[in-house]
Amino acid sequence: MSALLSEPDQESQDLNSMTKAELLAYARENNISGVSSAMLKADILSRIKEAI
Repeated sequence: MSALLSEPDQESQDLNSMTKAELLAYARENNISGVSSAMLKADILSRIKEAI
């Protein structure tokens, strides 16, 4: 289990490299509410990370 804790979270790294449009699509595909195109990319990313 300690090996799992020391490895960086791959999904989190992938999310950080996504564009705003990709994050919006990811949120739609994963039924994450409270995300809109009017939001800043950082706010969308934060909301997604809260939901997963």
